[in-house]
Amino acid sequence: QGRATATAGDFDPQGVANLFWALACFDASPSQVSVLLVESMAVRLLSLREQLSVGGKSRMHQWLLFCDLHPEWRGQLPRSMQTVKEELGGDFRQAFALEDPTISRLQADV
Repeated sequence: QGRATATAGDFDPQGVANLFWALACFDASPSQVSVLLVESMAVRLLSLREQLSVGGKSRMHQWLLFCDLHPEWRGQLPRSMQTVKEELGGDFRQAFALEDPTISRLQADV
């Protein structure tokens, strides 16, 4: 987390979205994630808002949904992430709704 925080300015839009999506996938709680990491990545995301792909927006919607549903994250988002939610949450939700689901190789094998 320390390295990601220190290099947040080097992350591209895909990398920021992937990091938040991975935190949701691994059910990361606030006690496991540095507030500084979330803050720095949220600030980076706000600076890259015009460059975020539909897939990245969809992953960010999943992160915000995870935070809304997770009892420890709900109401505890750092201010910069609240700003992301307020300013971009609608776009993220729309991208998620418009994106066609894809079947992973694992799902196809099962």
